[in-house]
Amino acid sequence: VSPIISVCLAALYPLTLLEIFYSVNSLNTTDFITWDDFLERFKVSRLLLLAGADPDHTTDLLGNAPALCVFAHEGSQEMVALLLEFGASVHTKNSQGCTALILASTRGHLHIVSQIIGAGASLGAMDTAGR
Repeated sequence: VSPIISVCLAALYPLTLLEIFYSVNSLNTTDFITWDDFLERFKVSRLLLLAGADPDHTTDLLGNAPALCVFAHEGSQEMVALLLEFGASVHTKNSQGCTALILASTRGHLHIVSQIIGAGASLGAMDTAGR
């Protein structure tokens, strides 16, 4: 186990699931991580969740969205499945009132929409603008 993983598991360094999953510039659509990097970060994310990391962690992305909302918005079916497996709530919202279902549907991620509905998301949820 590398020192950084040990530190994360001991909760001595405040890395979030998103910081582990994404490289520095990955939210820039021209800079994506490689498949090998994704698999390694996915494994680390699973380890953190097994060690008690909060699957409903609130980020500073997309209006303080929970991790599930961010990964749903980005189309990461594997990370959405992982967070749901560890009990992430499909009802949490960002500061604009958007749920993971709303964010996935606005980006056209139908596979994630199905995943989130299957996990019990409310089809009638609206954001703060009433949409």
